[in-house]
Amino acid sequence: MSVVPGSGPQSPPPAAGWYPDPSGGANAWWNGRAWADGSRDRPAPAQETSSRLGVPFPSGGSSSGLAGTGDDLAGVANKPATIGFVLGLAAMVVNPVLVCGLAAIVFASIGVNRATLMGQQGFSAVGKRKAAWGLGLGLLATAVSIAFKGALF
Repeated sequence: MSVVPGSGPQSPPPAAGWYPDPSGGANAWWNGRAWADGSRDRPAPAQETSSRLGVPFPSGGSSSGLAGTGDDLAGVANKPATIGFVLGLAAMVVNPVLVCGLAAIVFASIGVNRATLMGQQGFSAVGKRKAAWGLGLGLLATAVSIAFKGALF
């Protein structure tokens, strides 16, 4: 292992770290000046996760058939969108002290945001339409409730 990783005729040697072994399919440790004894197998490509969504997204190419295709992720649901929609429907019927309407607005907004993030990652925006309906119903129910209660007092 005499080849210095990333070095050219005029460039300084790279920082210490694991680099592809020039003699094979493993990684070798470069200590900043020379190759150290020992190597390790190359790790599998890491799965990135979105902390906001809790959904693993494939890193790199689209070998899984998901990235960039717009396909729905199996088993992924946008629960805030569903909750916002149901609360929006409930707020149209019963909206005591504006609780259902305001809760519908909050949950539906979270659902729209989550669906937007899914779309930005190259996936289908699961629940976006449902969340938009929940947001609209929540806003309408809250406005009607405020107008009705304002007329009473």
